[in-house]
Amino acid sequence: MKILFSLTILWLIAICSYAQNTANYVPSRVLHYTINIDSINLEKKYISANAIVKTIAKADNKFCLMLEGLKIKTVYYRFGFRRKLAPAVQHGSFLIIKTNDDFQEGDTVNLEINYHGFPKSDARWGGFYFNGNGCFNMGVAMTSFPHPCGRFWYPSNDSFTNKATYNINITVPQGYVASCTGALCAHKQKPNQKTEYQWSIEHPIPSYLAAIAINKYNRITARYNQIPIEIWHKLSDSTAAKFYLSKMPKMLEAFEHFFTPYRWNKVGLTEVDFNAGAMEHAENIFFPSYAFIPGNYNETMAAHETAHSWFGNLVTCKTPSDMWLNEAFATYCETLYLEYTYGKDSARFYQALQHQSMLETIIEYKNEPAMPISGIDSLHTYSTHTYKKGQSIINALRYYVGDKAFFEGCKNYIEKYAFKNATSEDFKHELELTSNKNLSDFFNFYIYGKGFVNYHNTILEVKKKKKEYITKLEIKQQLYQTKDYNKANKLELMLIGQNSESKIDSIEFTKKDTTIYISTQFMPTNAIINPFGKACEPSITFVNTISQKGNYVFPNATLQIININKPMIVSVEKGYISNILCNKNKEYFQQYYTIKTSKNDATKANITLQFPRIAGKTIVRINNDETHEIIKNYNLKKTAEYNYFTIELVNGVYIIKE
Repeated sequence: MKILFSLTILWLIAICSYAQNTANYVPSRVLHYTINIDSINLEKKYISANAIVKTIAKADNKFCLMLEGLKIKTVYYRFGFRRKLAPAVQHGSFLIIKTNDDFQEGDTVNLEINYHGFPKSDARWGGFYFNGNGCFNMGVAMTSFPHPCGRFWYPSNDSFTNKATYNINITVPQGYVASCTGALCAHKQKPNQKTEYQWSIEHPIPSYLAAIAINKYNRITARYNQIPIEIWHKLSDSTAAKFYLSKMPKMLEAFEHFFTPYRWNKVGLTEVDFNAGAMEHAENIFFPSYAFIPGNYNETMAAHETAHSWFGNLVTCKTPSDMWLNEAFATYCETLYLEYTYGKDSARFYQALQHQSMLETIIEYKNEPAMPISGIDSLHTYSTHTYKKGQSIINALRYYVGDKAFFEGCKNYIEKYAFKNATSEDFKHELELTSNKNLSDFFNFYIYGKGFVNYHNTILEVKKKKKEYITKLEIKQQLYQTKDYNKANKLELMLIGQNSESKIDSIEFTKKDTTIYISTQFMPTNAIINPFGKACEPSITFVNTISQKGNYVFPNATLQIININKPMIVSVEKGYISNILCNKNKEYFQQYYTIKTSKNDATKANITLQFPRIAGKTIVRINNDETHEIIKNYNLKKTAEYNYFTIELVNGVYIIKE
């Protein structure tokens, strides 16, 4: 709570300050930046630089850019063949330039800005860093506003919608290399044993995707379908660099398979001394050193950042409140990469881990209220809601419309809005065209709505009709932090028999509750709803068929099979129920487990489950006919570790041990 409270105070101060400062200032439209950093002192953490900013004039004599933490030396403007000195003042993070000429709307004017100082970083994540033997930037600031933070190292228009091209020229000390956005055009020797590296990107990008990293780098290269791939790494990390170089072609192949051809001129990945994730700078991902340690490769992180070449870099959200269009898609692409490269079982397990991680982070660790993924507030732009809840909803949307309509809609969305900006409604429209479905109910509940519904089923009766069994089931929705029932329900339902027979049906309904009938060739003894996590619930279910002794790891449980004489289907569901503590009028949760198995009286097994980090009660339901209430007394606060309990299964009898 202390950390969250501190971040909340920082956020309130930042957003109030930003609101006051932006009342009269609107940054000028920028077409191109030429950034020349001619002096950089790594020890003193100081830069001296010049930026030539090609802007579009309004019908007046003023221009506005953003520059924060750095000081202006001089400003000139060039219009036609004239170069004139321009008065400039800094108001907070804004740079106001007044010229002696009145321009017409749409005139192109070059602003030449000489500046220097000590680049800053965000209080939480992003900005400019001097770490290790070098320096680098991370393009978004999570508690500063606006989130794009080019202004921390060059005069910029920090918005998601202003896209411009770049030339970046960096002079570095002997032995150092500059790795930047785009492609390396040239490098040349300069006086005093210094080297100038000249980089350029021809595709327009928002300011947060421009990048600079300086260190003692080595470069290794490869190609994918004539697209250059470059890894810039520290000399000590060549093994990890080769690993990532070998994986990048498969990532590009996977995302081209699911979406559209790669539209950029190069793929790059640069190692930086950062300890909190990676950044998808255009044509040059900045990747943390902790993931460059041999044996600690983070393949899905690299896949996530590579996927931004489609979602975020190519098609950019129009506003930060729609950040899920960038980050949730890149997060879901981690699953898609595993599906394409390692198969659907690997992807299913990873997707289950992602969904469970989201629920545990939001509900248990942070005890946060449910939030929409579109229209999310600025404090949570870069949060678990945006990334992991968003990717779980995308997974559900894929199932809801079907693979063909989903991927065709994604392709059309990318092609239509390439190098542009888009909204949730833009994406919804493309999916409605390919699916021939009205997606308003789905978007209203999952995208614009806050909470979840949990689905529960009951077998009402089973009748034998000739050689078939007709099972009547009731499915009910249970609300979690929402007042509205879902009208866009699509679920899988798995019936299992005592000899581990199974059948999966897909069902759709719009009402609060529904009754369905399913026919099978076997006598059903159990029904498992949403067995493969294709619907987005405040729960995670994982199903496996087990046929031999050994240890089995589920995303939400650990099984030790001591003895078994025939295959057995095991399903473990971990979920959450809302509870209102009336005396505080605040919503907390109650955890539950539902364990379902096909019958096997000769089995001996241990199933290990977790108590939550907070809350005081866990409900365990076993095969629909036994309910156990386990009390664990906690203060309502975060705890460092989980506590566990074990269910022992012996010849069909369950015993709970703490």
